Amino acid sequence: MRKITKFTTTRLVAGAATFAFLASGTATLAAFDVYALRKGDGVEVTGSHQAHFIDLFSFNGGGATLQNSWAAPDSGTDRITQGGNFATYSQLALSVDGNFLSFMGRDVEVDGSGGSNDHVVGMFNLQTQTFDTSTRIPTEGAGIAQSGGRGFRAAVSDGNDIWFTGRNPRIYHTTLGSDQATDIANTWEYNLIGIHNGDLHVSRRAGSTHGIHRWDGLPTTNVGAMDVRFADEGTGWDNDNGQYGSFAFVDNYLFVTNTAFGASDQISVFVNDGPDVWNLLDGPGQILTDSINGVPHLSALKDGDEVRLFYSNEGGGDNNALYSVTWDMSSQTFGTPEHLANAGEGYTFAGVVAIPEPSTYALIFGLGILGAALLVRRRGRQA
Repeated sequence: MRKITKFTTTRLVAGAATFAFLASGTATLAAFDVYALRKGDGVEVTGSHQAHFIDLFSFNGGGATLQNSWAAPDSGTDRITQGGNFATYSQLALSVDGNFLSFMGRDVEVDGSGGSNDHVVGMFNLQTQTFDTSTRIPTEGAGIAQSGGRGFRAAVSDGNDIWFTGRNPRIYHTTLGSDQATDIANTWEYNLIGIHNGDLHVSRRAGSTHGIHRWDGLPTTNVGAMDVRFADEGTGWDNDNGQYGSFAFVDNYLFVTNTAFGASDQISVFVNDGPDVWNLLDGPGQILTDSINGVPHLSALKDGDEVRLFYSNEGGGDNNALYSVTWDMSSQTFGTPEHLANAGEGYTFAGVVAIPEPSTYALIFGLGILGAALLVRRRGRQA
């Protein structure tokens, strides 16, 4: 897929406060900007190291239109690539300040030769539409514990501080532009990572501690084991075989992908029944298995009385697709998944992030409030 040069109108995604103000006049947000991390070389999606792309789709209640595509640098001193067969290692995460999309990669040529092999955190600036790959942590030393430093999977940021996971097993903290990392948790192998309500969360897909783990706050020094594991407190977690990966919180619900051994790949829905108690929902609406084949990555947002989920299937071949599905909070049931896009031959989608677009009515409403406030202020001065 060639780089698209068409640009859309400016997106208001700089911060949650801005969006909350503009959206105050509407209850339903059916339009979304959907960012998908795509990798490949147009020939194959497995083996060697592949280039990264950020694709932007516009979604408005049905179907998705590709608006733009940006290629991450894959050569020179600022390159970032990823192994084509690293299915679980390609999360895309929105920063807490709403300004960046983050993902992990390596300093390696796309053919697998050359480069420092450093860990690289890719930060895509949503305002300038540019990549920052200045955060480059050596595979050994500089706080990295494992020789060779294999298996770094995902990164999340608040805009400056960065936390990333690995299978060594470790969770690390660093800062934008740094070449050093601090080992903050070294108990188990961790998978994907997120920040919710100011706390650090990671998924766990191996050993005897499957589930979602939580740390109190955002630690920057070594804190050891997590404060709580949802699988210990709640019900419906597969402690033996659960292959938990991507996850998202919406109100009192937790959506988690699971590629369990011997079971269907799925998205499971858990409900919060108390502090740190997350129980699998009863009934037919607890699990989605339709149109999921491969390693799914998801993003979920509230859309009126529903939750709108966007998810990708990173499985190669015909599984390299992007989907949308609704989950009704009243009936607690999934709708029918809608196929939105294919990554194209020789490419696959990985992480996905959806951001609401302010509706025209909400924008007018917000600007009306702003105008009224300025008018009152002006009259006050004249008085």
